[in-house]
Amino acid sequence: MNDALDWWVYGSFHIAFCVFAFATYTYLAYELIPNYYYLAFISNSTFLVYSCHKLLGIKRVGEVASRKRFRIVKEHTKHIIIYVLTSLIIEFCLLFMLSWNAFLLLSLAAVTSILYISPILPKRKRLRDFWYIKIFLIAGVFGFVCAYIPLHNANVSSMESIPFSFMQAFFVFGLTIPFDVRDIEVDKIDNNVSLATYFGKKKSILLSLLTLFGVVVFSLLSFKLIIAFPIIITSFATCFLLLLLYLQYKVTDLYYTFLLDGMLIFPSLTYLFKHFLE
Repeated sequence: MNDALDWWVYGSFHIAFCVFAFATYTYLAYELIPNYYYLAFISNSTFLVYSCHKLLGIKRVGEVASRKRFRIVKEHTKHIIIYVLTSLIIEFCLLFMLSWNAFLLLSLAAVTSILYISPILPKRKRLRDFWYIKIFLIAGVFGFVCAYIPLHNANVSSMESIPFSFMQAFFVFGLTIPFDVRDIEVDKIDNNVSLATYFGKKKSILLSLLTLFGVVVFSLLSFKLIIAFPIIITSFATCFLLLLLYLQYKVTDLYYTFLLDGMLIFPSLTYLFKHFLE
């Protein structure tokens, strides 16, 4: 059972499914017919980016390489390479199923993602090494890919698509901050500053909680309850998980990579459960 869970989480399958579900909520919230080719493409792209990030990043972690998530990646490097090659073939096939407009918009996210994980900037820097934009980039890409593009392609007005995309982006912003807390030691080894190394653990978690509270207020003020309700429930559920971290409960890496990432699935689950009860 543990091996299956490790394979699902550290093989990047979990985060790929989470992105699929997070984007699906956009279609559900606006009662649109899902574009499954688009959903498959961004899910596969997420899998590809996270897998490449693992391969490129494993060489930079130094003395913490013995930790479970790094050890698993190191032990299964050949498997991950096969996954990447397979994912590239799938990506190429799905590319022809996208509209030209979706392709152009996704190209912006693709360039950002490549620069985020690849040490091709001066002094072998990656975009993720610039702490003051790192989390904003993650949140922005998620909001753009999982919310704005689906709504834009469905001809939903900018008056609705832009606020919804910002709401989703700031939810991801609040969700991502704890990962900086997890990675404090890795960032120190790599001589990187992050929100957590700059502000400290507790202040960073408080910032995350405040962001999620802001998401709740913004969603109540800006959207009909049918759209806001799943995000409100998800934000409160995430706050509960973050309180465990704030109160210094001992958590494993699966707390981050399985539970916190899994909060991206929660809006769709909440929406479907609510409609099932009706």
